[in-house]
Amino acid sequence: MNLFLQVLSTEEGLSSSYRPVFANLTNNLKRRMTWNSLEVHAIYAFVYTLCTNLNGILEFRKFLGSDDPQVLDPVFIAQYLLVPVNTIVKTSLLPWMMKTHEALKLKPSSKKKYRARTIKAGIFFRYSLLLDLMTIVKKHGRKPDYDFGNDQNMAKILEGSFGTEGKSNKNHVTCAFDSFLTIWLLTLPEKFEKWYEYHNSDSRPRVEGTTMMDINESPKFPVF
Repeated sequence: MNLFLQVLSTEEGLSSSYRPVFANLTNNLKRRMTWNSLEVHAIYAFVYTLCTNLNGILEFRKFLGSDDPQVLDPVFIAQYLLVPVNTIVKTSLLPWMMKTHEALKLKPSSKKKYRARTIKAGIFFRYSLLLDLMTIVKKHGRKPDYDFGNDQNMAKILEGSFGTEGKSNKNHVTCAFDSFLTIWLLTLPEKFEKWYEYHNSDSRPRVEGTTMMDINESPKFPVF
């Protein structure tokens, strides 16, 4: 039931930076032969992930009332919400969470237990992260105010080949970088990847902390 829209590399097979992909948007869809439609998969995954509890349903209803109608486009949801969420969960959060349970998958008698824990953890992480990113998108809209004139690095990204320049197809325009928020959302997996590499290394010298996403910190879970 999980959907991975992990169309993030600039070229197939490269583990380079995460960037929009404008060709063959349906190429990585699961059950592609059944529903060869990005919009159908995006709506299905979005609703299925959020509506696992009452709070998710309530937040989903709030999101539908967003002031910016652009964030309700299924292609936008796929590219800028589902892609970062699924990538972060699959490449960073799940490996981090399941590292202490790897012994379970080595024994035939406990492989099912390992798989069950993996599925449950994936559902929890996808829901939690999607809810947070959705709240940010609803609050700020697709194009929040940002002074690109005072940020040359961000301006280069905006004006580069992944921006809207030369894009005429509606879906390509929707997937292109056109604001600080779109750049931030699609490069967020890089930040999580650095966090995972830091916490997965044998030596972890403390680095200078930051206000947001301090790489030294890790999630804390209640113990019952």
